[in-house]
Amino acid sequence: MIPAVLLPFDENLSIDEAAYRAHLRDVSSVEGVCAITTNAHASEVASCSFEEQRRVLGITVDEIGAHVPIVNGVYAENGLEATRIAKMAHEGGASALLVFPSGVYTFGQRPEMALDHCPGRSGRLPNQIQQSRARAVRAAADRLSAEFRLYAATRRERQGRGMNPKGGPRRWAEFDCATMESGGEWQRRPLALRRKNSSSRARIPMGKFHRECFTMTRKWNEQDRPEDFWYSGKVTRRRLVGWGAGVIGTAMLVPAPWRAAFGAAAKPYKIGSLQPLSGAGAAGGKTALVGAQMAVARINRSGGINGRPVELIVADDESKPDVGRRKAEKLAVDDNVDVACGGFLSNVCLACMPIWEEHKIVNMISVCLDTTITGSRCNKYTFRPFDCAPAQAVAFGPYLSKLGKKWHIAYADYSWGQSTRDAYAEAIKKHGGQVVGTTGIPLGTADMTPFLSKISGEFDGLFGIFFGSDGVTIGNQAFDIGLTKKYKWAGDGAIAESTNLPALGNKIEGFVGINRYVPVFEGALDTPYHRRFFDEAVKRLKAIDPSGPLPDRYVQSTYEAINCLKLGMEKSGFRGREDSLKLIDALEGLRMTAGDDFPTGDKVMRKEDHQAFPQEFIFEIKGGKHHIIATTPGEQTLFPPTCKLMA
Repeated sequence: MIPAVLLPFDENLSIDEAAYRAHLRDVSSVEGVCAITTNAHASEVASCSFEEQRRVLGITVDEIGAHVPIVNGVYAENGLEATRIAKMAHEGGASALLVFPSGVYTFGQRPEMALDHCPGRSGRLPNQIQQSRARAVRAAADRLSAEFRLYAATRRERQGRGMNPKGGPRRWAEFDCATMESGGEWQRRPLALRRKNSSSRARIPMGKFHRECFTMTRKWNEQDRPEDFWYSGKVTRRRLVGWGAGVIGTAMLVPAPWRAAFGAAAKPYKIGSLQPLSGAGAAGGKTALVGAQMAVARINRSGGINGRPVELIVADDESKPDVGRRKAEKLAVDDNVDVACGGFLSNVCLACMPIWEEHKIVNMISVCLDTTITGSRCNKYTFRPFDCAPAQAVAFGPYLSKLGKKWHIAYADYSWGQSTRDAYAEAIKKHGGQVVGTTGIPLGTADMTPFLSKISGEFDGLFGIFFGSDGVTIGNQAFDIGLTKKYKWAGDGAIAESTNLPALGNKIEGFVGINRYVPVFEGALDTPYHRRFFDEAVKRLKAIDPSGPLPDRYVQSTYEAINCLKLGMEKSGFRGREDSLKLIDALEGLRMTAGDDFPTGDKVMRKEDHQAFPQEFIFEIKGGKHHIIATTPGEQTLFPPTCKLMA
């Protein structure tokens, strides 16, 4: 079932985003829904501007795109505008298109209408061409009619046995929409959805919507029409085949891009990706997912891996370790993924690592930075193709010693923040400095002033270790109470990610940080391949955030993590999970060369602990932008491995 969602408006006839998001969550939760259609008649597409349609798609993808494919309507009166909308939908993350006919279809929607539309023009064509065209159209109509009859007969036979069209017990979501009664009067009824495992109905007040949901006319209802919307799998694994309200010519649902390129029979590699699409890490998880989608799309455009396409199967860990473990188990057992690539919050990564190891699935970390992942808690199936806190500290330590000798460290009080605190405390001490105090602040603390107000005394600099919304919070509140004016202000680059800068404004001016990626074209980042990566990332990020944020390190590291897997799979001739040990051998010591796969530069995957060492960028925020102060090559950030891999 692929329902078309409604679009709520406020009193000023502007889009009511909060109500729309709630409606999306409600409809997508119904059992049997395998995709969602937006920017269709039900969502007032004819009354929405191009930018409003872009916004509606962006909200839809952001809210439910990780769980269900999105079908975007194309409503236009000419081919050029239809192409423009289709391109916007593709760039915005839609999985398929629902193409509506233009007003020229006023002669009806019979196949023969193409002959009736412009008789004057047809009269000027050679008679042989007219006859050939007529034969072709009528032959297509006959084939379609036969398919309808076969479908209808099969459907009636299955329903007669109490089964749905695909077999199995009948389970239908219920929609009580406005219907046209025999007397010709519209009868308004509430829309009702029956949830999975529930006998209750969730009712949506129709008054909140500008247009009601109507069924087809009796003439349409009397026709045998196909409704067999089917799919296989999760997220990008849905193949959508269906028909819209107007039968032929009205609906055109496009299957996943790789199916067109490789054919429906192609067996894809399945990459499972755990991301926090809700909860404390949601903002970063969504940009990380953009990086994964970018990499997979590029791989499939280039012919796949070993001639096979790649499918990305995404699960939301909700920023919770226990949920992450359950979702990882499901990816391993139910979805039978070949490899894993994901992980944002370190406590979730650490909780899931034993799952991947148990099922002998190679696990490519895409964001998590906790030191112990490739240290004391390492395992042979887990790899990290980017930096970690000790490497950052090796690169940043000398510069921090020039800024000041005495430091107070404020940090996110969970596994990543704690291990990063320890790494920097050691680096500061190594270079003749001193940590005079530390302050741990729980994740998601909206008001940090009770913690920050206790930071005082004689020291030179405040060092922060935060990310996401917590980075915005400490940046703003430390400025407001005068800490960043009194002390030098430095820290992990996640505080000043490009996606955080708009919310920080001028309060982050002068901040000095270190990061594996900053969105500038300076020094080692002024390359054609970085520009290509940057342009594609900006385009995709704008689709989910109209403000147009620049790419952050989460987009970058997830993009490069997928490409690292690709190289290893090609090198090892990887066929599936049975070749995990071959893939591990190929990844150990793997050299990643600067280029379109790795736009941030060269790096090597160290065999001893499965840890990579990219170059590090020390930057300062000036005028609301990153400016690189110094660059440290990856080979100069090495530290002794502490991992002891089991054979």
